[in-house]
Amino acid sequence: MRVIIDNDKYQLYARTDYVLSEITLLNNSAALGATSIEVVNNSGFATDDYVLIGDIGTERSEIRKITVSSNNFAVTALSFAHTSKTKVYRLQYNQVKFFQDSLVIDTVDIASDYFTKTEVDIDDTKMYSVSYYNSTSAEESPEGEVCNGYEYNLCSIGDVIQYEDATILGRKVIDKINIASREIRSMFISQEQEFTDLSSRDVVRLREPVALRALYYVFLELIKKDDDVATKKVKLYNSLYATKLSEVTDVINKENDDIEVWGQSQVIR
Repeated sequence: MRVIIDNDKYQLYARTDYVLSEITLLNNSAALGATSIEVVNNSGFATDDYVLIGDIGTERSEIRKITVSSNNFAVTALSFAHTSKTKVYRLQYNQVKFFQDSLVIDTVDIASDYFTKTEVDIDDTKMYSVSYYNSTSAEESPEGEVCNGYEYNLCSIGDVIQYEDATILGRKVIDKINIASREIRSMFISQEQEFTDLSSRDVVRLREPVALRALYYVFLELIKKDDDVATKKVKLYNSLYATKLSEVTDVINKENDDIEVWGQSQVIR
């Protein structure tokens, strides 16, 4: 299991879609307030497991602890109605432990979203990591990747959905954000900047170019099966994005604090 952590100076994010394991479907619709759900197949599910009802990151997805009786799962009252054939995932863990160096600074229930987060003032001199934890069985994953305090996450799902529905590609969007964040950092390095220089800048100003870059990769993902479209448009879009992002970083790097970097942007897919 891969454990990923990122930060945006004021919050730590743990990627949570990796805790999903077995999957089944609702056999019937489940009403708002229902205290049981019927699934197509209970293989791999057991009493005291945690489940995610619905796709991760969607508005009506929710997490519940279950008691299994054949294909019926008893749950606490549902917050949303769910249609038949809605996906039901088993969660191997239900909490995230956040570490600063070797110290646990917070334990948070996993959210039904791509990231579980906690608010913290990031210390540039510290290292951060996470582990997953099951509060019922006490099972805990190894600590995952280490994130240095100065390695700010320059974009989030929240930034991307201002321009496009993130559920189009589901969890793949996060991979595109990670690529885009690294490329924006590389632009700073190419201009003799360092990662640590971001600590003295308004990180909010960097979020839009990273979101736009991430959406470029989403665009590539959407068209990659259409050879004609790809060969005609990919190079054009890549050139346009590279040019505009270079212009943005050039402006950001100017010392005049009164410069407004950009206004409204629009991405056309």
